[in-house]
Amino acid sequence: MTVLFGRQVILQVGTLDLSDLDVGFKIERATLRAPSVAEIRIYNLAPGTRAQVEQGGTTILHAGYEDPPMIFRGDSRYVWTEPDGPVDFVTVIQARDGGRAYSEARISRSYNPGTPVLQVVRDTIETMGIGRGNLDEFSAAYALRNGSDTFADGYVAHGRASRILNDLLRAAGLRWSVQANNLQIQRGGQPLQTRAVVLSPDSGLLDSPTWNDVGRRTSGRRGVVTAKALIQPGLDPGRRVRIESRLITGDFECRKISYAGETFGEEWSATMELRPLTGT
Repeated sequence: MTVLFGRQVILQVGTLDLSDLDVGFKIERATLRAPSVAEIRIYNLAPGTRAQVEQGGTTILHAGYEDPPMIFRGDSRYVWTEPDGPVDFVTVIQARDGGRAYSEARISRSYNPGTPVLQVVRDTIETMGIGRGNLDEFSAAYALRNGSDTFADGYVAHGRASRILNDLLRAAGLRWSVQANNLQIQRGGQPLQTRAVVLSPDSGLLDSPTWNDVGRRTSGRRGVVTAKALIQPGLDPGRRVRIESRLITGDFECRKISYAGETFGEEWSATMELRPLTGT
């Protein structure tokens, strides 16, 4: 049954607060280096407000119940207005989380022998214009695969900053993505070290979770589980999720999540692709 009571949307585009308007959204986020993407639809904006929105800017969207979590923050890439029926209009925003940082930021710096690798990582992040996120959690134990935490012969960082960052983090056995314009780092094969979000029929789980590859196994484990839930805090890429349903119970890592919602429509949910953790 669709739950309309208590739905909340907080939408900011640039300096404009558009939270009281009729809004629809589709958002794709994942633990991938490629930017998360969003399409946000705003209905029947006043002409002056529409003109300001079409100028673009940082787009921030919270959605959920009671204390809605932020499910997207990114740069408006394309904005346009089109008819929606005989008398209405809809303004469409297509945005990317860290899109400019990923595709446009470039770095060209030389480092002396003995430079800490983390210094180059921090400089690259600064060049990309994103926050350090959870980098400090890995700083104390950061080392390249050869065990070194410095560049003995120096280092030249030249080219697209996202490529340099990828090389430096992969060399330490780490994977990364940009979430809400902040760096998110994970050790290979491990979820973020946070408390699991528990999803059951009593805590927002919708329909029945399903194995994508029934009967098939990869590296001794089944493929991935697809699960759908009401939008709620903690449903983010990289997070640990515990499923408690009639057919599937276990601990998983959220690898991909798709949010979809309409302020006054039927849809208001998050659909996740979950990778089983050891023991599931």
